[in-house]
Amino acid sequence: GMRIVHGPNEFVESVLGAQREAAASFGVNTLLLEKYITRPRHIEVQ
Repeated sequence: GMRIVHGPNEFVESVLGAQREAAASFGVNTLLLEKYITRPRHIEVQ
């Protein structure tokens, strides 16, 4: 599942939980980390 971490003190707990969830669901505990953008903007380029 996806998690939003708001501070460094939440990071380790969130990573460990996500790894457990991934291992239980898919058999591997590999994660993909991305930066959460709080106010995204839609940009189109032509």
